Amino acid sequence: MINEKLKEIREKSGLSQVDFANRLGLSPSTYGFYERGEQQMRADTIVKLCNEFNVSADWLLGTEGTDTGIETYKDAILLLDKLFDAFVYQTDSEWPGFHPFERPITDVACIVLHDATLSEYIDGRGKMDNLLAEGTIDKTTFETWLNGKKAELDTKITEYTNPDDLPF
Repeated sequence: MINEKLKEIREKSGLSQVDFANRLGLSPSTYGFYERGEQQMRADTIVKLCNEFNVSADWLLGTEGTDTGIETYKDAILLLDKLFDAFVYQTDSEWPGFHPFERPITDVACIVLHDATLSEYIDGRGKMDNLLAEGTIDKTTFETWLNGKKAELDTKITEYTNPDDLPF
């Protein structure tokens, strides 16, 4: 399976086996073994391939859609925080002084959640980010609020099996 995906990535990239191998720091013969499925790739090579060609390891390994690792609201919040932090830090470095919550969130990004608990968290996080950016609260207060929310929401996410039970 990996070998088929390797070939797919290489062909979409328009690279020969030799050029593809060079981009990964491999000898052409080693890469040939991988593409033919005669050898297993090392973990560090998988990481380099995913980074170099912007593919996920889940996709490459064929585990997409199996287990998200998100079982509790806290797990979901940790993932959402990574998105918040990546966006805020990126914009702070690219556009000094710009804060994404100075404009309606729809102007910046859209995350659709059909879960009131997570929606309330995002709303609260946005408000706390604004207060922090304005200097109304300090980093310690922000972190205390964040840690409190994570502890409060360390509960199982409700799974709905019947569409009529959905809260929207």
